[in-house]
Amino acid sequence: MNYQKVYGQIIERAIREKRDWDSENYYERHHIVPKCMKGEGKVREWKTHPNLVVLTAREHFICHWLLCRIYPENPKLAHAFWFMTKQKTTTQQRNYTVSSRTYAEAVSNLKFTQEHKDKIRKTRVGKKAIVHPVTKDIKYVAKEELEHWVELGWENTNLKKGMKLEYTVEGKKRIAEARRREQTGKTGLQAQAAKGPYTVEFKDGRTYIEGSYPELAKTSGIKMNTLHSRHVKGTNDFFNGWKIYGKDGPEKLLRNTNNNSRVFKGMKSDMTLEGREKLAEARRKDQTGKTGLQAKAAKGPYTVEFEDGRTYTEGSYPELAKTSGLKMSTLQYRHVKGTKDFLKGWKVY
Repeated sequence: MNYQKVYGQIIERAIREKRDWDSENYYERHHIVPKCMKGEGKVREWKTHPNLVVLTAREHFICHWLLCRIYPENPKLAHAFWFMTKQKTTTQQRNYTVSSRTYAEAVSNLKFTQEHKDKIRKTRVGKKAIVHPVTKDIKYVAKEELEHWVELGWENTNLKKGMKLEYTVEGKKRIAEARRREQTGKTGLQAQAAKGPYTVEFKDGRTYIEGSYPELAKTSGIKMNTLHSRHVKGTNDFFNGWKIYGKDGPEKLLRNTNNNSRVFKGMKSDMTLEGREKLAEARRKDQTGKTGLQAKAAKGPYTVEFEDGRTYTEGSYPELAKTSGLKMSTLQYRHVKGTKDFLKGWKVY
């Protein structure tokens, strides 16, 4: 594509239309020859100066994009295009949306000269950033002037809730140490974040005791996730030459080592068929409640009364649903809502 030709066509069309920049028509003033390339004219002279033209917001953006491609080695044009992709003042009405690909191109064109870097450093070093709450303009002010600008309504972006503005080197080291301890636990049996102590015992007689998995992994040379997995699994036998157990010793395990099934308190691990049926029946009764007013798990009794005089009383919602012919969820919803009137011919209490 001939970028220079397209740029010239946009400028010629704007001049040919003799546009007038007023309150009804929004335009932006543009230097045909950029000021960074010795272009003349002040923006207030847009009606008379030959180097100034008024463009729509979209045309203005495209022109700067084209200039950036025509003169790719000009850093000032690259910065001008980048500013147009991200900055907007209160007087501008830019209704276009910049795609991520276009913004990425604008950023990739940025080239900071040493002079530019020195200017940025001089503007910001030793100063604090403040933001205007309405216009969102950013200003850098000295520390001693910060309070004055905050009183005028500007927001201090350097403050963080519940945190001092400045830390000493010693304070930063203490914070780093506290975070490290939270993540890894203290060393030894009194580890703050540990649920240990944990013990690794090898077949050759070596034994290592630490207060947390990370510390035990360091001393034993076994990976931390392997230690955790073996301990949770709860195998009491030596596997690959070692075993692990917690503070209760090797006798008390998290799981039953015979059949790898969970051990329930007061219940044998090996159950007969009759025992399994009893367990299933107990679970069913816990979930649905026994029939009648003495239902073990019920918070009832609940009563459904119909307008025709029929009345049903049960100890739980499931049983009441069976006898009344209504849905259990409907019964529960109506009862929780607490309506005392007949609705659709019935009520529940």
